[in-house]
Amino acid sequence: MTLAETSEPIGEFNKHVGFELTEWQRNHACVEVEIDSYHTNVMGVTHGGVLVSALDFACGMAGCYRPPPEPRFYCMTLTLNTNFIAPMRKGLLRAHGRKIGGGRSVFFAEGEIVLPDGTLIATASGAFKLFDRKPKA
Repeated sequence: MTLAETSEPIGEFNKHVGFELTEWQRNHACVEVEIDSYHTNVMGVTHGGVLVSALDFACGMAGCYRPPPEPRFYCMTLTLNTNFIAPMRKGLLRAHGRKIGGGRSVFFAEGEIVLPDGTLIATASGAFKLFDRKPKA
């Protein structure tokens, strides 16, 4: 599956925020968004909700990959613990997620947002429930 073929599974919320899945392989995903003024809070730093959403998306996708031609997995976040380390202003946000373990129905993942200069912005760890196909609403 190419990244271009993942537009449907990304979801409307992620598209609305501007997230793009730029890397996706077994146990790893990277999500990017160019932070602009509408992503910031009253203090002019990236809103915590944007950071958490990027980490959630990256961590979840890290566990949903299946090599082509297999259909991808879907997942639902069960828990997500986030630590805010430093403020982020405008620029490129890159959230990396890594699947670190789990079984057939639940997996665990860690994520981080690090600026190009090495500044750690936020970290996350969570548990995610796997589905073989898209759950019905």
